[in-house]
Parts: sequence; structure tokens; C-alpha cells
Amino acid sequence: MKNQPPVWLNIESFDCLMKMTLKYGAYDFFKEEHDIWEREVFFSELSYSDFGRLTSVDEYFKDVQMFKILNHYISIDNEELVKALLALPRHKCRVILMYYFLRMNDVEISKVIKKKIGSVTYYRQSGLKLLRQLIEEQAYE
Repeated sequence: MKNQPPVWLNIESFDCLMKMTLKYGAYDFFKEEHDIWEREVFFSELSYSDFGRLTSVDEYFKDVQMFKILNHYISIDNEELVKALLALPRHKCRVILMYYFLRMNDVEISKVIKKKIGSVTYYRQSGLKLLRQLIEEQAYE
């Protein structure tokens, strides 16, 4: 009893097993292909609004303002922010750009612009307050 081969080693049962595997494998393949075919839609059959939802347009440096700070170029594409930054006094604008875009702290900024740390903190805080006011004014216009 122990030395008998498993039942599936019988040639007829193995042959039957392989035929069933191929048959149902082909069935699954064709069923998947059919399901995909039913869901797919040609681009020519899409409405204009559906086609618009599926597309995107790359905007490379379109309406981008570049600021040069310490040999770094900072590009900002938000029109309201750019207008507000340009309306700020130059020293406050530079401090805000260095703090938020170059990720410098007040000590590092004070060394670069050769001002006291308290002055840098004041420039940043008053600049942010003024920046907020300018952006809010633009929103109401």
C-alpha cells in the first residue's frame, strides 16, 4: 500500500487533468478579454467633456516669476502670491523667501544679510502680516 504511486500519476487521469486545465485557462483568458472589450471606449467615441477630463496639459514655466536669492532661483507660479511679494519692501521679501523657500532659520538669515536676529524676526513677521493683507485685498478686488 505504501509503495503505490499517487492516483494522478495514472496517464489517463493526468491527461484529463491537463485538458481541463487548458480548457478552463483558455475560458478564463477569453472571459477577461471580453470583459475588457466591453469596458474599453475608443477616443473617437468620447464626448468632448469626457475627453477633456482624461487629458492634461503640461505648463512649463508658464506665468512663472523667478526670484534670485543667494544664487538660488525660486520659481513661483501663484499670481496672487507673486504680486503680493513684489509689493513688499525688498528686505522683507528677501527674508520671507529665504525662510520659506530656502529653509533658512533666522540665525542663518541674519548672518547673510548682516542684521541682528531680532531684526530678521521682525522683518519676517511684519512681512507675513503685510503679505496676508495684500493677498486679502487682491481677493476682494
